[in-house]
Amino acid sequence: METGSSTASVRRRRTPLLRQLVRSPKALIGAIMLLVIVLAAILAPWIVPHDPTAQDITSTLLPPAWMANGNGSYLLGTDVLGRDILSRTIYGARASLLIGAVSVLIASVIGVTIGVIGGFFGGWVEDVMLRIADMQLAIPYILLAILLSAVIGPSVLTVIIVLGITRWVVYARITRGEVLSLKERDFVRAAVGLGARRSRIILRHLLPNLISAILVVATIEVSLVILAEASLSFLGLGVQPPTPTWGTMLGDGRDYLATAWWLSVFPGVALMLAILSLNMLGDWLRDTLDPGLKVDG
Repeated sequence: METGSSTASVRRRRTPLLRQLVRSPKALIGAIMLLVIVLAAILAPWIVPHDPTAQDITSTLLPPAWMANGNGSYLLGTDVLGRDILSRTIYGARASLLIGAVSVLIASVIGVTIGVIGGFFGGWVEDVMLRIADMQLAIPYILLAILLSAVIGPSVLTVIIVLGITRWVVYARITRGEVLSLKERDFVRAAVGLGARRSRIILRHLLPNLISAILVVATIEVSLVILAEASLSFLGLGVQPPTPTWGTMLGDGRDYLATAWWLSVFPGVALMLAILSLNMLGDWLRDTLDPGLKVDG
């Protein structure tokens, strides 16, 4: 029984990822949703029907086009300043995806570097890394956002810095665990026995074997970062107007839920679909590339 299961696992790993993706309905749906969101963000300047920042006081709080008093020119309605909700929702994807990708890149570089160094060298180096991680976890990202907003002002850069330097801990801990396991493998022991330099062992033997775990964590972390960005923007600590973001749109519409629900519902649905698609894809990558990996947020 164990031999058959092991053989099936090897065959699954050898199958091209794209073919495995097509065979997984949940992952395929997530990938398609994410692809649509990414393409909409990239092509936003050419596909939006209106300028997302253009105000029209004669068209304020128009309901979606299919409702009574709706206007066909504004498919999802307008906000309190007469701005097109559809255009702003599409443009909001650009800010969220950009901040998510850059923040995750920064966090992964910091976390993987610290995790590899701590796990490989051990001893007091590892203890220092763990204590720094504990200190980082003790600082809420909201508090750090307030501090940086007071110093340099709320902006896209502020959000990226806050999320980039607060999300590295998960990469560091998972990388450290993987390195501790890889250090005991025969190929690493052989490299050490042959007198290979430490830098060569890390670059040639450890990092290539960490890519799968890092990719899984990064995919799931992007969804968490996008949600965190929306929270900061909702509170006024993130991206500032007139740049449209899903969090800002949710904040603008919270006072009109009873009379103009579309102000919050459509950006909220877009945010939900983006996070759902990333989580579905991340779960599939975890099961496919590293079934033993558990990601704790």
